[in-house]
Amino acid sequence: MPKKPLNHIATLISEVYQEAGLDKEYIEGKKAIMRGHESKYETLASAINLDASNRKRLAVKLGISSLHLDVTVKVLNHHC
Repeated sequence: MPKKPLNHIATLISEVYQEAGLDKEYIEGKKAIMRGHESKYETLASAINLDASNRKRLAVKLGISSLHLDVTVKVLNHHC
């Protein structure tokens, strides 16, 4: 059975992990988890687990400030 494709946010988070130099096995494990997310909002909510430098990388990829990303992630985690 083919793997479920990553949603847009999961793809960006995967790129962030690669740019941070994390090992392939770690990244593949995270991708497997993100493939189980029901929506891109669930994936974005999981960004609360990124460290500060990786959240900043993700914010740049999304074209928003780190502050906006942090607030969005907190709201999603509060309401989801």
